[in-house]
Amino acid sequence: MYYFNGLNCGNIAKVLSASEGTVKWWLYEARKELREGMNMMREYGEKSYNPGILSVSCQGDLGLDKEPVSCARRKSAQNILLAAYKKAVTMQELSDELGISMPYIEDEVDYLTKNQLMKRESGGKYRTDFVILPNSKIEEASDELYETCFPAYYETLMHTLEKHKETLVSPAINRVGFGWSRLLWVYVHLFTEAALDQFRSEEGTFICYDNIPLRPNGGKWLAIGYENDLLPGNESAVKYTRRHPMNSDGPVMRYDGAQSFYCDLNGWNSNVFFSLPQGIFNLCRSIILGAKSSNDLSEEEKYLVSTALEKKLLIRDTSGFQPNFFCTDCAAYAVLYRLANEFYAETKPYFKRAYDLATAIYLREVPGAVQWQAANLMTNVLNAFVSYSCQVGVERGTLCTPDADNRDWIMLFA
Repeated sequence: MYYFNGLNCGNIAKVLSASEGTVKWWLYEARKELREGMNMMREYGEKSYNPGILSVSCQGDLGLDKEPVSCARRKSAQNILLAAYKKAVTMQELSDELGISMPYIEDEVDYLTKNQLMKRESGGKYRTDFVILPNSKIEEASDELYETCFPAYYETLMHTLEKHKETLVSPAINRVGFGWSRLLWVYVHLFTEAALDQFRSEEGTFICYDNIPLRPNGGKWLAIGYENDLLPGNESAVKYTRRHPMNSDGPVMRYDGAQSFYCDLNGWNSNVFFSLPQGIFNLCRSIILGAKSSNDLSEEEKYLVSTALEKKLLIRDTSGFQPNFFCTDCAAYAVLYRLANEFYAETKPYFKRAYDLATAIYLREVPGAVQWQAANLMTNVLNAFVSYSCQVGVERGTLCTPDADNRDWIMLFA
């Protein structure tokens, strides 16, 4: 904290809940040990004593073992990917940088290369083959994006939803009977994402799903990395305020047509979404829309319903099963997407301004070899409009507040 994060003894004392005198004593003792140890050690790189933290997400479909996310769970793999990101490096250079023996480095690099998170280049060098962004840059973009692009977008979105409120709350669309403040969680997500899809297709430089590479273990994905270069738990140590959360784990979509959006407001818990068994959303949808009677279920369907109740996708009361997520029929979705596409014509300038801003901030951080992947990432940044809208909506009392029963599913539609 003192040398790498630039904190003084007073700030460190607050973070560690210790007295300033104790911190000064710790620093004195640590310097003594370092002096003794450095006389005996060979030269290793910074990541041997100050390892980074890398989280990996992706666009597309995960592999059979949840690649690429599973490939970077180990700290050694994370730091190899970070060390080989800005330039290609040899095995020996990686060994020296991480302070790890060559045989272990070789195993990790072979694994990462086989799973296509790294690429072998000439001269026996390796480089990381996907975009990694430092969280400090995300914070920088977060504040700028909010201040320059978001407020007018939010007013336009809410005006559009209010204008079509009679249609959006009608039984033909709102088959689940949610109140307006709960429906807005879905409509903020759905309208923004549908408009963003239009923006992506019109820009024409993005990698569509059909062109995302197939991967060795059954996946079809583009990896996205985020380096945690901020000091956890100490807001005074970072430059940016994070007044409006930009980070999100969504929108995320399953094979059975269920889509949700995970951001700071609903707990970052998309794992529960992907861990639900196959067929659960189709069955819940059929029960909610009346196409399937809850009294006429097979043993497998009873298991799915019990899981849905356990995970609070469905809630049982005296009148039967009540939905805890939004679903409706195909005709209603056609109406929703038509309204969202009309909404896009009004909001395209906000998306363009935000896209240009994010590109200017981020592309300086992206090596030339992987810049071809960055266009998709730039539009992922625009998903911040969803989390911004939800936070402001909650602050103003327009959206209902998530609670323990609906936090996971409040932005889910299927």
